[in-house]
Amino acid sequence: MLHWRVPAPAPAPHPAAAEVPARRRRLPRWATVVIGVVVALLALLVGAVVWFLAMLSGGLDDLLGPRGPSAEDARVVEAREEHAGLLVAALEDVVAGRTVIASTDDSSCQEGQHNWKIDDPFDLRCTQREVALVEGGDPDGFRADMEALDAALVAAGWEADWSSMDEVLTSYWDQRDEILDHNPGWGYPARMPSAGYVRDGVGLSVSWVQPGQDSAVGTEFRDEVRWTLASGERVPPSVLPSRLADGRYATALSVSGTYFEG
Repeated sequence: MLHWRVPAPAPAPHPAAAEVPARRRRLPRWATVVIGVVVALLALLVGAVVWFLAMLSGGLDDLLGPRGPSAEDARVVEAREEHAGLLVAALEDVVAGRTVIASTDDSSCQEGQHNWKIDDPFDLRCTQREVALVEGGDPDGFRADMEALDAALVAAGWEADWSSMDEVLTSYWDQRDEILDHNPGWGYPARMPSAGYVRDGVGLSVSWVQPGQDSAVGTEFRDEVRWTLASGERVPPSVLPSRLADGRYATALSVSGTYFEG
């Protein structure tokens, strides 16, 4: 009788031979601390740069705060129109009885700064002025004419401000020969500093124009300003001296004030 041998089954693989995923190696504690410190320093640096740029551009108030007023806002326009009426009335009072050669007016607004260096007490400040150029006279009688003008202004309630008429006459008109020795060709009174007055918060400056002088003191004589002649023609300030008779001067009377600040 035949006997068949049945082969024994192959042994199962040992569990240790199965593939085991590799474990991630943890960073040393000191490396984790260093990385955390570097990240924190970078965050502080970025924050400092952002803060610095914000300060240069107007500060956090400008970036995060409510929008300030603009020159076109209804309340600003209303204030300008109301204030213009006050200035016109003041100028009419000053030039009463005088012959007006030309006139001009303007207004401007300045935005306040709010940064690390400057913090203005306003977001918007707006000023305006009304100017009249009136006939003067012969320079030989200039001092007497200006003394009379000064007396009339003081009687009307105007007070000397940053530069009184007496100071201008004493320091410049009376010293003109000596000054002209060092500045030949300068016109007097056209190149003299303005005299200033103030009344009820309105400023008044007095300056002069004469033939042969292309410019005079005062921002109303900047090239971009346009004056209106009695004929209605608008001209730059350089044209004004040509409208005067030779040997004569004219007086510019300028009233100005702040009509909005907020």
